[in-house]
Amino acid sequence: MSWVYKEILRLIKIDQFQVICKHGIMATATTAHSMESPEQIHPPPINGVYQKWFSWLPSWKPTSEQCLIDTETVVLNTLKTEYTDHYVPIEENTFIRTISMSPETSSTNNTSYPLVMVHGFGCGLAAFYKNLDFLHSKRQLYAFDVLGFGRSSRVPFTRDAERAEDEFVESFEKWRQACGLEKFILLGHSLGGFMSCSYAMKYPERVRHLILVDPWGFPEKPSEQEPTNRSGKYKIIYPAVESYIKLFNPFTFMRAVGPYGPNVLSRFRPDLVEKFGPDFMSYCYHCNAQNPSGETAFSYMQLPIAYSKRPLLNRLDALNPNVPMSMLYGTRSWFDNSVGEKVYAMRPNAYVDVHYIRGAGHHIHADLPEVFNEVVNDICDMVDEGKDLLSEGEGRDEQTAFHSH
Repeated sequence: MSWVYKEILRLIKIDQFQVICKHGIMATATTAHSMESPEQIHPPPINGVYQKWFSWLPSWKPTSEQCLIDTETVVLNTLKTEYTDHYVPIEENTFIRTISMSPETSSTNNTSYPLVMVHGFGCGLAAFYKNLDFLHSKRQLYAFDVLGFGRSSRVPFTRDAERAEDEFVESFEKWRQACGLEKFILLGHSLGGFMSCSYAMKYPERVRHLILVDPWGFPEKPSEQEPTNRSGKYKIIYPAVESYIKLFNPFTFMRAVGPYGPNVLSRFRPDLVEKFGPDFMSYCYHCNAQNPSGETAFSYMQLPIAYSKRPLLNRLDALNPNVPMSMLYGTRSWFDNSVGEKVYAMRPNAYVDVHYIRGAGHHIHADLPEVFNEVVNDICDMVDEGKDLLSEGEGRDEQTAFHSH
């Protein structure tokens, strides 16, 4: 059957398979930036035992786990700093793919808190490839593929929104325990921001400071009569996409069109090609062409197209006031950046600061990486110096809580 598949690809003149999936470049070797180990040479299969049942069938989609490994390697090869690969076991046959980076010099202050970075929907840890080199300079840094995404295990999730959210949170906690981290700065982007905040609600003693970057899932979905801050093309696109999301997972169509999938992704999101580059889009395709485990869990948790069934603003009082928080918003993002002001008002006894990044969209870390890196680094330095800790009875200065960059 494999010759039939190859002939189909030839006839429809699709050559992305050769461009996107460079078989063999990582099959028996490790990256130049990582420490060699048997785990890296033979990483555990992301689909575990489920992969074996149908592995003999020819695939309509031009993808494989090896393609995902290869394309991630291409993206991470842009890093100038050595990193270490980990496949952190959290349960039997379940792993969290992780990379760690050490501070640049051994003389770095031992009181610097580790930084843990959590990516958003539809990608993996390589989404931070423009930020990792800079942000690890003063502290230990960890970035991981959220369970069900990237190269972490693709496990089934519960269909109930609350239980699916808790399964993500518990996977975070099991990962933390396996890594031996006591207290850390937790940064999450988009869906990763939602899950990071949910984690901090349940395990506040582990989070020294919470950094939420254009987080998803805070406001309630407005009624049809309620005005929104969307304008222009979003008023046209939004209803169509909402109807689609009600019926299918977000990337179902991309997988269904098989060898056309890579082109569909890039043509549908040319803005991401411009921000992240074509190599990252190849990686992004292979992240989402695999078994849609985390993607399906997200569908259980969302109200189409960009709202949570369990909005965080409705339960923010569950977040311990002793957990300081910083929020970053791009001024051109389609997410509602007024949430930052609402969070500040809802946490009168907690440290909250809000940063608006001028000219950045939803992907601040890719749109303006230099500005993002400086802002996050300044927040981390402030945390190390204890300037985000409010003394009992100490008031807050609203004039210094909101920043524009």
